[in-house]
Amino acid sequence: LDLHAESIASLRRSVTASQFRAAVEHVVQAGRVGVFGLGPSSAMADYLAIQLGRFGLDTLTLTESGLLLADRLLHLRPGDLLIVMAYGRVYPELRALFDRADALGVPRILMTDTLGGEIGGRADLVLDIPRGRSDTVALHTATLAFIEALLVGVAARRPEQTLEALRELNRLRAEVAGPDLAL
Repeated sequence: LDLHAESIASLRRSVTASQFRAAVEHVVQAGRVGVFGLGPSSAMADYLAIQLGRFGLDTLTLTESGLLLADRLLHLRPGDLLIVMAYGRVYPELRALFDRADALGVPRILMTDTLGGEIGGRADLVLDIPRGRSDTVALHTATLAFIEALLVGVAARRPEQTLEALRELNRLRAEVAGPDLAL
């Protein structure tokens, strides 16, 4: 628990209020939000995309590796925003993603703790979001905390649209599973 608490405290120091506001504004202004993550980050990319979709935003996940990523890259278009979760090293999928975004003029938010110096110049906003370590296990507490804060920020920035989308989600849930499931 102490490692997780320190990860969140470190996040408070590494992402400034102006960076946070800029990230929220990028998301709110985007025509669609593409979220990229491989490995464990793919689960967080899916989560972010699902939650943004529940808020009424159009999303695209890019969580495949290798040749399957090429199929997903075909779906990127001008007006999109990319949120990129990348840690460790610049792998071929990350280079291909940034090359495609360059070709289309798609802005990027890079969430990383290690790649800012190497690839950060290719992103519109670099967020230093540290991963903690417990022996050999990478901990994603700060990344998840940032995602949750970003979601709250987006919802606060567009409250009517968010509430309307959540009401529609609940209506659809009741239609699919009965009125007792409405949340």
